[in-house]
Amino acid sequence: MGGAIFLISQFSPQSSESTPPETFAPSVVDSPSAPADSQPEPSPVASPQPSVAPSSDIEVSVDLADESWLRVTVDGEIQYEGILPQGEQRTWTAKEQLIIRAGNAGAVLASFNGATPQPLGNQGAVATVTFPEAE
Repeated sequence: MGGAIFLISQFSPQSSESTPPETFAPSVVDSPSAPADSQPEPSPVASPQPSVAPSSDIEVSVDLADESWLRVTVDGEIQYEGILPQGEQRTWTAKEQLIIRAGNAGAVLASFNGATPQPLGNQGAVATVTFPEAE
């Protein structure tokens, strides 16, 4: 019976006036396979695909100062052929190459990938322009 009293006295509540409870301090054990200062590698997070076209695309916008016949070839395929009226604005996008042939090149102001629009040639002249320009 003396042992039962000993066990009960070990589990009896202590008053707040007694010594403060001991705090647990984890011990650090060095392991040859995992250095103590190493951090676990974060798991890769899949990022959503961008909704905008990649910057490597070729984008050409045209603004017509006067009427002009145009043929636009995008990556080897004709995308447009016809006469566009004064004030018309169009944009084409290609992966590799975009070619514009204009019957009134001075009337066609073209902007390559957002640059300042420039006429494709002289007023009334026929011109063929390839984007990007061959180096």
